[in-house]
Amino acid sequence: MQPESTTTIESPTGGLRVTIEDHGEHHMGCRTLEFVPDRPLAGVSRFRTTNGAAFFTPAGDGLVIHDACVILFFDLAGDRVFHFATEKRQLVEDVRLEGGALAFDLSDGRGSRAPAPPVSLADISSVLAAGPGRVADGRFPSAYP
Repeated sequence: MQPESTTTIESPTGGLRVTIEDHGEHHMGCRTLEFVPDRPLAGVSRFRTTNGAAFFTPAGDGLVIHDACVILFFDLAGDRVFHFATEKRQLVEDVRLEGGALAFDLSDGRGSRAPAPPVSLADISSVLAAGPGRVADGRFPSAYP
């Protein structure tokens, strides 16, 4: 399937590029996005989401790819991946870097939303769980079909 559009993001150090392929809407307001790094990450060469996003840390040593269910943090220097997964009936919103920390909100999808405790980038490996969690072979829980 050919994407409708592509964009590329690059780490500030130039060590990694990720092509973001937008395959269009599969349902109203729901876009299929694929994130294709120029080298495999955690053994995966393509990540598929619905309405996902990706960004690098300012130092270029970390990459975040997320959807509304899972946040993946790739430690590019250590070649490791960590994850935050929502609990049942929770959604991740507004994932961002703020003051040297990974910050995001948690929502019930019905209007109730609150900030989650920020995770210092220095503490990622001790706060987030190791491995890709529910992201199997690059497929995020939100991916369709």
